[in-house]
Amino acid sequence: MNYYEIFDLVEDECVDILPNDNLPDDFDDIFTAENTKKMVFDKINTLNNSQTRRKKLTPKKLIIISIAAALLISGTVIAKPYWKLWQEGGAEEITNDNRELIGKEVWTDAFVTTSEEYENYLKHPPIYKLPENDIVKSIEGDVLGPNSVNIFPTSEKDNQFLSPEVIMMNNALVVFTTTDSIGWKLKKGDIINFEAELYPTYGHSTSIFCILPIIDGELKEDMEIFNANKVSYHYTITEDCYYNLGILSASPSTISFHEGTISIISGQGTSD
Repeated sequence: MNYYEIFDLVEDECVDILPNDNLPDDFDDIFTAENTKKMVFDKINTLNNSQTRRKKLTPKKLIIISIAAALLISGTVIAKPYWKLWQEGGAEEITNDNRELIGKEVWTDAFVTTSEEYENYLKHPPIYKLPENDIVKSIEGDVLGPNSVNIFPTSEKDNQFLSPEVIMMNNALVVFTTTDSIGWKLKKGDIINFEAELYPTYGHSTSIFCILPIIDGELKEDMEIFNANKVSYHYTITEDCYYNLGILSASPSTISFHEGTISIISGQGTSD
C-alpha cells in the first residue's frame, strides 16, 4: 500500500481530523512541525474517544492514519544517532550507543518538492517493495507495508522465550523469532502470550503500535492496536503453521521495549 492509497482510504476522515476553523493571521507561527503533529494526534485521540462523532474510525483506519501522519511529519532524519538507526533498518537492540534515543521524538527539516514532481508522484506512485528479510515474504490485505523488517531472535529460559530490549522508529517492523531465527512450529489451538513493558516517551508523544501475527511468512492484517506502557497480548492459532510475532510502530517518537516474555500454551496437540 502506498501513500496515495492510504489517503484514498481515509479521505472521509480527513475533514474530521484536520482543523476547519478560520485560520488566524499568525498561522505561519502556529503551524510549526511540532504543533501540527500535536494537533493531529490529539485530534485522533479525541475522535477515537468521542461518543458524538458522526461515524466511528475503525482500528485499521486509525493505525493507518497514525503511521501516515507520523511519517509525513517526521521528514528526513538529520541527527547522526537517528540517521544511523534509520540507515540500519529502523530498529535495534538497546545498547549504550542508542539508549539516549529512548522516548525521543524525531524532528527534522521537511522535504520540499515542486508541484510538477508532486503531480507526477500522484499519477505514478511508487510500487511498494517488501524489504528483503528471511521471515516475512508477503503482506495480507490492507496492512501498511513497513519501511523495514528487523529480525530479533529470542532466548529461552524456564520454558519461556525472552525478547530482547528493542528501540524502533516509525513504520519499522520488529519480528521476534525462535532462538534459531525461525518461526515457532505450532498447532491449531495453541495460544501465544506476549508480555512486555515500554520505556516512557517524552513531550507530547504517544506510544502507538500494533502487534500482528506472521503466519507461514505472511504478515496478517489481524492486528491489535496498543496505546499503553504495558503490553499483554494473546493470540490463538487457527491452523497448523509456523508463527512469528510482529510489532509495527505508528508513533512519531521512538518506541522502546524492555525485555519481554513469549510463552506458548499447548492447545489441540503439541507445539515444538
